[in-house]
Amino acid sequence: MEFSTKRYHFEILGRPRGETYRALIRELAALCPFGMLRQNRFPRETELAVLDLLQPDTVARMKKLAIPGYFIGPSFLKIPDEVENPYHVYVFQLTERALSVLTRVTNRLYGWQYPDLPEDLCLLREDWMPCLMTVSHDCIGYLYMTPAELFPLLERVRGLRVSVGPLETEWDEEEWWRDDEELAQIYAQKYGAR
Repeated sequence: MEFSTKRYHFEILGRPRGETYRALIRELAALCPFGMLRQNRFPRETELAVLDLLQPDTVARMKKLAIPGYFIGPSFLKIPDEVENPYHVYVFQLTERALSVLTRVTNRLYGWQYPDLPEDLCLLREDWMPCLMTVSHDCIGYLYMTPAELFPLLERVRGLRVSVGPLETEWDEEEWWRDDEELAQIYAQKYGAR
């Protein structure tokens, strides 16, 4: 079966933890050379210690008013740097060292939360388009990928479940939640009800 090369948003269901979380991060590293985390405005020592562990792999540090999980990719980069009361956003290469930090510091996808850790883990492709986006404090996560990327991922990451929803226009809510019946049928045939 041939799949479309169009990317879709797939909402992550449940709260991946343990081996599901670790496998998800390791598998996505094959598609994503970069990770991104947001430092809280009033960081604690534990959060700063984690960012220090990622420092050797950090390639960019930006001051943004926006939360990365909400605005990401080219649209996030266009948001002007905020000088008053910003979030510090760190982009780092997903080296083996960084992957080790991501999978050791917490064993939950939504474990990246204040007060102890930086927030909103996102994994980025070479062009800084997202592949994984999270808003940790709301336990919201999305994969942005083609069906050809998703279906093998679901086979390799035991316990990962998603719901289907295409995104025709970047962050257009009406389109985001519109069902794509063909894709939903393929998903249902392969993985059961969504």
